[in-house]
Amino acid sequence: MTHDETIPLIEFDPAQGTLLIEGKSIPENPIKIFQPLMVKIVEYVKNPAPKTCITLKFEYINTSSVKWIFHILEKLENVYVQEKRVVEIKFYYSDENTLETGKYLQMNMAIPIDLIKC
Repeated sequence: MTHDETIPLIEFDPAQGTLLIEGKSIPENPIKIFQPLMVKIVEYVKNPAPKTCITLKFEYINTSSVKWIFHILEKLENVYVQEKRVVEIKFYYSDENTLETGKYLQMNMAIPIDLIKC
């Protein structure tokens, strides 16, 4: 089976408190890609790990994907703000457009986001 180049790799390990989303995120149907993750995140925030580490590494991300990422991070924001747990976000970028997305998330999130050039 070949990997669809329009869909990012998503690896979520609730026991370890790690989430990785990387690659290109330009799916035709973002609900199909991100809704299952959102369901897992909603469950996760009920009993989060002591530390949550999120790695976002996009080659390219479209607007509908950014909206989903934002909503997912909003759910995790409660863990940081209300539960006072450690939540780390590392946002890797390689171009100006992706950097702008990172800056947008950084400005609109209570969780600190590290912007890292790759």
